Amino acid sequence: MGVNATRGANITAGVIIALIFVGPIGGLALAVWSLSQPTSLDAKTSAVYMQPTLESFADEQSVTVAVSWAEGVAVLAPAWDGVVTEVAVRPGDTIVNGSNIVRIDGIWRIAASTPSPLFRPVSSDSSSDEIAAVTALLRSLGYRSSSKWSWETVAGIRAFAKDRGVPGHATVEAFEPSWVVWLPAGSLTLSEVGLAPGQSAPSLGEQIAQGTGHISALDVTSTDGIPLPDPAEATWELRSGDASAAYLGPRMSGVDDVADFSARFADTKPEELTGVVRRVEAIEAWSVPSSALFVDADGTTCVFVRGASEGDPAPRTVTVAGAAVGQARITAGLWPEDAVLVNPGDIVGDAQCD
Repeated sequence: MGVNATRGANITAGVIIALIFVGPIGGLALAVWSLSQPTSLDAKTSAVYMQPTLESFADEQSVTVAVSWAEGVAVLAPAWDGVVTEVAVRPGDTIVNGSNIVRIDGIWRIAASTPSPLFRPVSSDSSSDEIAAVTALLRSLGYRSSSKWSWETVAGIRAFAKDRGVPGHATVEAFEPSWVVWLPAGSLTLSEVGLAPGQSAPSLGEQIAQGTGHISALDVTSTDGIPLPDPAEATWELRSGDASAAYLGPRMSGVDDVADFSARFADTKPEELTGVVRRVEAIEAWSVPSSALFVDADGTTCVFVRGASEGDPAPRTVTVAGAAVGQARITAGLWPEDAVLVNPGDIVGDAQCD
């Protein structure tokens, strides 16, 4: 009896003995193991093929989010005179550009998101920056105005003054800074309001409201060691519980970009969150074992599919979009009928992809 035959006989005998002493379940496992062992010392590696599966991938990955908080923004009064007759806001309200804040001597004062606070009447004699701020504010509120001072700008100011209840609005020639309250952000949720009907109008620089504490930055790190995605290549979102934001990179510091996180976690102000980063729109891709990918000497990535005959695998250049542990995702280059070579490194040698 030859060496190989003797070895095969020994393995078979070992399995039979194992079945007697180990029992049916353990014996089955040993039998499967014995069948997977080579029965010849010089057996060649066989080509292994499999059908790829078309799946939908959101490429969701777990992340840890370090949260940096800033104190709430103080809302300050411009130069006012008179008596507060009505208050339009209370704690918990969110104010935006154009929101009514307070009525003083019958004139409504609104929130205005301008590059900086207006500090004097803006007219045809004002600086170009001041005029640009007022004309942009008028347009944002739906009033007609050109980008430079013009009769149209004056008409827009008069329409604005009329809607606020300004006496003599039909003859005004300038935009008064007392008509607005400077809003330093696109939106602001209030935690405190220091206004009440009947009180004297707050003086210049006096705090009239306080914004809730808000997130100044989110620092995102992967918890599973997988590199974070590049937001330039697709649209991604960051989620933690019910809070969500467009994922813009490992550090997100725009107040408006993280506004939903600020609003949802304002009460507890956590310093760290867990969450996920995932695609907004899932992609469809063919899933194949990572071992099926082959990179040739020119750096081209391909897979090999079953050719006309069993021993003739054919290269197919593919587009790879991400991967998971042990799996690669191919978005172009494969067809449903393809059978992919799982072990090209053992079969094709130094082949080229094209």
